[in-house]
Amino acid sequence: HSTEFAKHLILKREILPKKIVELPPGISSSFVDKVKKYCMRKKKKKSKEVIVGFLGLLAKWQGVDILCDIVAELNRRGYRAKLKVIGDGPLRRFLMHKCRSLGVEVEITGFISHQKALCLARREFDVLVLPRIKTETTSSIIPIKIIEALALEVPVIATDLLVYKKFEGRGLYTSKRTPKHFADTILKILTNPSNADINSYLQKYLYELNVRRFLRIALGDRT
Repeated sequence: HSTEFAKHLILKREILPKKIVELPPGISSSFVDKVKKYCMRKKKKKSKEVIVGFLGLLAKWQGVDILCDIVAELNRRGYRAKLKVIGDGPLRRFLMHKCRSLGVEVEITGFISHQKALCLARREFDVLVLPRIKTETTSSIIPIKIIEALALEVPVIATDLLVYKKFEGRGLYTSKRTPKHFADTILKILTNPSNADINSYLQKYLYELNVRRFLRIALGDRT
């Protein structure tokens, strides 16, 4: 899945492979193009309205406990911020209650189709936030949603885990896992958005190319 995951297996499970073949999470170029065609990216606003987005399962390891605090911090700085969650999960009630206690506006869509989820994220999110808690798994696994968001031109902020460093400067920003640091990074994006070309870098994550590459390796370059 990633170089970090391979190192984890070697050290933790004492697996000594003869050869390591990296097969990262993939995206379909035709699927991404379809979402881009029918779901236009939101226009930049001059107002201080901000939609902080989260996409995925509302579970503890996702770090969703600080989502409301991040939005509340933006509001304390004079912004009109809202939390939009595309997904659902066991911490839904907790999140709703915490946002209510902090006076934070929140919308949770519930589980929806993959295409609709990406369309909403592209159209509405000012930034996608992934404040994951540091574990052996989260430190070595790249969520496919990061690849998809970057391909759809949605800036991403994630906890400063080593596995994300390769995307820094390409539409992804990392932050210490505190509401203050996440809020600082969001404001950095809003005031100075990245103009980096991500498309050429994302070529290595296309399903089409990775399947062909894997077949060449598996068949000993006989394809």
